[in-house]
Amino acid sequence: MKKTTLYLALLTTPAVIITAPACINAANDWQVENVENLIDQINPFSTTYEYHLIEAKNAYYSLSTYQQSNVRNSTTLFYYLGSTDNQQTYLKMFSDKMAAISARNSTFLRDIEEANRYYHSLTTSQQAIIPNYLYLQLQNYLENIAKMKAVQLDFEKLSVLDSSYIYSYETAMKAYQLLPYDFRMLLTPLMSEKKREYETYISPANNRSVAQQVINEISKLSTSSSMDGVASVRAKYNGLTILQQNYVANYRDLLYIEEVQRNTSYGWDPYYIDEKEKPTDYPTNIEVSKKGQLYTVVMPATEMNQYTNTKIAVSDTITLIESCLKSVNGIFL
Repeated sequence: MKKTTLYLALLTTPAVIITAPACINAANDWQVENVENLIDQINPFSTTYEYHLIEAKNAYYSLSTYQQSNVRNSTTLFYYLGSTDNQQTYLKMFSDKMAAISARNSTFLRDIEEANRYYHSLTTSQQAIIPNYLYLQLQNYLENIAKMKAVQLDFEKLSVLDSSYIYSYETAMKAYQLLPYDFRMLLTPLMSEKKREYETYISPANNRSVAQQVINEISKLSTSSSMDGVASVRAKYNGLTILQQNYVANYRDLLYIEEVQRNTSYGWDPYYIDEKEKPTDYPTNIEVSKKGQLYTVVMPATEMNQYTNTKIAVSDTITLIESCLKSVNGIFL
């Protein structure tokens, strides 16, 4: 072969071209370093989590394949990107539960408790993706539920027999008025019931009517009444409110009868004990006097036995037993 023919053959042989990266030293590639820094800034517990994740993702996929292979913390980015779908699912689930909360629903309180239960079922990293405004909204609901339950308890503890009933009622009503509208409405039936109870409590007409029933019962008693009968009337008096008790004009009669019954086995007159030290002229003889149809028996206290039963026979038909005056033919002695 001639030399000229060899040269022509070499010139017609196809050339193989290998493309090399513009910068062989990837460690000095500022684009790679920028992506690495963005990945390092990703913090799942920060409010900027989603922002830095998207920034790092966009910057990473803008690199060439060769540059991507040199990103030292690319596995960290893939880990966060792989969990993003799940986190979005948790966020949507929680957002839907919060959106379902409405005072118009009969499940209002149950929906709040369900959202709270779901939130606390999330891990710390999952809770970190919940927007702050949703978290604060949930906390506000929970605080108002606690306040509402406290007011409900105050209403339920109200008793007209309590000496501080009026103060307790007014305090509970003030706390009720401070509740948000939606939570006040939940307590409206209970509040209305307690309001009617209060209005009845302060009603003079009602109090006089109830007190009159006890007045009548006390009027039927005497020092010879059975202890069970006196105890029954005492229970009725104690069942009155303080305002109603103020209308019982003959309450002192009940006190006297009770005192006599406590000391009747000793023939003891509480009025005599209270007044024995007072300088008074007492009669020295037993006397019976008559004025019209009224007979009066007067006996000196010195003749009465303090620690034994006293029995005084005045006549065949008039007898005073255990210091209890009885009537004959409608005449009281």
